[in-house]
Amino acid sequence: MKSLEWEGKEDTGIRFLDGASSSDLFWKNFNHQQLAMALTDEQGHVLVSNPLFTKTVIQSPSQADLFFILENLRKEGHSFKEPVSVPYNAAHHMVLLTLFKVPENSGTASYLWVATSQAEVVLQQKVSNLKNLYRSFIDTSFELIFRTTLSGTILFANRLFLRSFGFENYRKIKGSTIQLLFNDPSYYEQLQKQLLENKRVSSETVLFRCVDGTVLTALVNCHLYHDESGVAVLNWTMLDISHQVESENALKANNDQLAKVNRQMEKFLYSTSHDLRSPITSILGLINLMRLESKDVSILDYVAKIEASTIKLDNVIRDIMSFSRTTYQRLTSQRIDFSHMTWKIINSHRSEPAVKKINFEVKTDDLFPFYGDGGRIEIVVENIVRNAIQFYDENKSRPFIQVNISTDKRSVQMEIIDNGIGIGQQHMEHIFDMFYKASHHSKGAGLGLYIVKETVEKLQGTIVAESEIGFGTVFRISIPNDHKGRLISRKLQLQNNN
Repeated sequence: MKSLEWEGKEDTGIRFLDGASSSDLFWKNFNHQQLAMALTDEQGHVLVSNPLFTKTVIQSPSQADLFFILENLRKEGHSFKEPVSVPYNAAHHMVLLTLFKVPENSGTASYLWVATSQAEVVLQQKVSNLKNLYRSFIDTSFELIFRTTLSGTILFANRLFLRSFGFENYRKIKGSTIQLLFNDPSYYEQLQKQLLENKRVSSETVLFRCVDGTVLTALVNCHLYHDESGVAVLNWTMLDISHQVESENALKANNDQLAKVNRQMEKFLYSTSHDLRSPITSILGLINLMRLESKDVSILDYVAKIEASTIKLDNVIRDIMSFSRTTYQRLTSQRIDFSHMTWKIINSHRSEPAVKKINFEVKTDDLFPFYGDGGRIEIVVENIVRNAIQFYDENKSRPFIQVNISTDKRSVQMEIIDNGIGIGQQHMEHIFDMFYKASHHSKGAGLGLYIVKETVEKLQGTIVAESEIGFGTVFRISIPNDHKGRLISRKLQLQNNN
């Protein structure tokens, strides 16, 4: 057995590569390889080996072991056209022997043997697995990941980066400058200055231009660090938010359009309602004149029917006006006198025949000032009182409507009670639905209680109803005091405590 340290290696007649210069290069690499390497003949006799092979492998086994390895491999049917690896126990540690068939015109040498320790193999496998895992993570990330020099030259980019910008492969982008992809190339200089000062850029929204000319909006993070050679490099991660920005712009445009439609609708409902009420008022006035001037029973009967239909239409228009005010107008804040407001509502119905038969009672407790949207709260009370009047029970000896209102520093509690005809239990879960009518006696469009519920919710309050056929109905409403009312109430409470 000989190693490359011996003199006269040219005497072996081995020519692994053709040409003197190629042969010299081979032997130089062979001798200085960090892998244990040896050349053997067909029988496994070592013709020449480098020092690492001698130290790692040949010091423990006899050359017969290499012969047996070759024989076993031949019996297994190996033709050695491809490298073959076998584990081997050398000096109490495992090595992996890999055989390469050398060209037939290489002299007496037939096989090149390379020995690698099992620990190195495992370590290399782990490193390879980690590299594959890292690459898999980089290429399956939902972020665009790439690395550049400080001047902007691209050193690395993941697949999503290539796809997002429209590059066919990495060769198309390697070596080019990221600055060219900025929609505003001068903006890169600003980022570069920020990186030099702060070492990082976080959550910066940047516009880029893709290969096809489309604009890509990305949320950019970049970190400046020095690699193992001390060279400054930039690690970039970008999140493509183009679709999000498009959606936000579309949503804003839709919201603007919706706001415009709402304003137009509010104006239309307001003007239309007022324009319609004017002729209705005139019709009701003419009806009163006809009653005064005519004694004909049949004509008066027709007049009564015209009046009923006109009042029904007037109620519908009032509901539309209330709905418009509740839905489109902004919330206001003012101190509310509940007693005055309630009696004003009741008195507005004095001309109705049923009101003359109903006993009204209003109890208010205004110990704490209440501030809120007076117009909307009036709509709530008006609609419930109007319903109570409409559905009073004429068979009862003493029909009544009672309104109880009490305030504290946090809210107002309203309770509106009547002993009218009541509402059947099968209707209770639907009474706040739009256009729902629980009785054939209803003279409206079924909007009243729907408007009440919408208004209460607009005021961030609550409403519940209890009713039973033949006994009447109770509505309980709670509406929070606004910020100003709570502050004044607290001040009054502190003064009273002192």
